[in-house]
Amino acid sequence: MHQNKWLAKVCVLGITAIVFARIAGISGAQAAEPIPEEELIRYASSRAAAAEEAAGTSQENAQAEQIAGNPAGNPGNVSLSPEIPAAPDAGTGQDAGPKVSYTYEPITDLDKMKDVDVMTTSGVMSLYESDTTESEYLSKAAEQDAIFAEYSNIGIANVSDTLNVRKEPAQSSSLVGRLPSNAVCNIVSEQDDWAYITSGEVEGYVKASYLATGADARRLAQNSIQTTATVHVSDGNLTVRMEPDENGAVLTAVANGEELEVEEALGKWVKINLDGNIAYVSADYVTIDKSLRTAMTISELIYGSGVNSIRAEICNYAQRFIGNPYVWGGTSLTRGADCSGFVQTIYATYGVSLPRVAAAQATVGRSVSLSDALPGDLVFYSSGGYIDHVGIYIGNGQIVNAASKRSGICIKSVGYRTVTKVTRVLPDL
Repeated sequence: MHQNKWLAKVCVLGITAIVFARIAGISGAQAAEPIPEEELIRYASSRAAAAEEAAGTSQENAQAEQIAGNPAGNPGNVSLSPEIPAAPDAGTGQDAGPKVSYTYEPITDLDKMKDVDVMTTSGVMSLYESDTTESEYLSKAAEQDAIFAEYSNIGIANVSDTLNVRKEPAQSSSLVGRLPSNAVCNIVSEQDDWAYITSGEVEGYVKASYLATGADARRLAQNSIQTTATVHVSDGNLTVRMEPDENGAVLTAVANGEELEVEEALGKWVKINLDGNIAYVSADYVTIDKSLRTAMTISELIYGSGVNSIRAEICNYAQRFIGNPYVWGGTSLTRGADCSGFVQTIYATYGVSLPRVAAAQATVGRSVSLSDALPGDLVFYSSGGYIDHVGIYIGNGQIVNAASKRSGICIKSVGYRTVTKVTRVLPDL
């Protein structure tokens, strides 16, 4: 409701300001360049939250949102500038650290109105240049309200990689999950310097000093909004094509229930990012949703007979880096790796030398069937007949892999797309 009222007022003020601007002789050549629509919606959401606090109606802690150096009533450019240190124990998440900090920069001339942050003054040029109607802005603002609705006391993981979620409020307590950077949670209560949170399927304690809260959290949460397409097929798998055409070349197939990263909805087709490949699926067999990134669960692996300690160690070690970034061409488990770089570095830690790319890694060891796969075996996937992705099988029908820029290092179902090959490079016993 606050967003709707605010946007309606801005539209009226925008039209009035445009008239005055024209009277003052501001030419069309001086107008700001069009601002991306997603930035406008992001701004509408953040400004609405800030307006609530200014009016004293916010349910969140307004004192934590004071911005140093911003005189009351003086419009300007407020930008987030977090300074986040490296994790104290690389790859295993963080327990404590600083909150987000701010810098304040007054806007004093018209030239700066070409920047997206000019919307912190009035939003006039943005509305003037945009083709989006007022009703469309209101609709999209309402859509974001729905995304945030379940978070009555929102918190955002303000960390460089992942934030540990523990069973009890103590660093010696066992882990129950991890919050990736910018992932969202509901703060249920606070105890000393710990916060009891819920996020997705995870609940437990995190260091409160590593959570952004209130309006700060809502602003940071914009980076956590993800668009996914959930596959719905009654029989078999959904075909993924290389072009948005029924006769397009087949890339692979994905299983029912899998969530795909959406790049863009194109009417009858949905453009997706599948392990770094741009591809297309029929819109008739997916449901598109927007959601916030939440915590990842950590469950102990249950190994069957014949699984030696090396296999168990490799699987456990690989999962320590869940939530860390995907970087094409990278081999760092903390700063970023691609799929084959991740596998190569994990195995090198245990003295196993593998080639650099997935296709070459698939030639090492011996082939086994998927039904006979053991934790620590390598699972390969193809696009257009060429092996281009690999993950480490961890048991229970799952792999750990460096998936994409959006997903980073994560766990997926082994059958999330068609398996091409499974190889065994570790000893059976």
